[in-house]
Amino acid sequence: MANTNDEQLLENMLRIRGEYMRGELEEHYVGLIQNGNPELFRKWGVMKLRLKLKLQQFRKEISDILRAGLAKARGCKRYRPGKIKSTNKKEYKSFRRLEIRYARAGCNVLIEFAALVAEIKPLIGGCIGI
Repeated sequence: MANTNDEQLLENMLRIRGEYMRGELEEHYVGLIQNGNPELFRKWGVMKLRLKLKLQQFRKEISDILRAGLAKARGCKRYRPGKIKSTNKKEYKSFRRLEIRYARAGCNVLIEFAALVAEIKPLIGGCIGI
């Protein structure tokens, strides 16, 4: 019985922390938690700052991979029907590895990987199929 209560408590804390990181936590809950444990918000603030820094690094890496694929596409004559994936195999692999690293770093709390890529693609320009 105590095990399920602990699991529920942990699940609720993770949900509340995620809402705080995204800025979706209601002010009522913020006041309650600050009264109960003010040290918690300091730790969450540091965690949020670190995640934002990692997010900037991932944005740069994503844009580098996408730009490498575009640069290769401009000078490559191997783009024939059915050969696009084999031409950009290196970019596909590095993109998938980056997606796994992104999830492991915990940045999905702030923004999903697909949403981050969709945010970066228009800034790069060109037709990108990754």
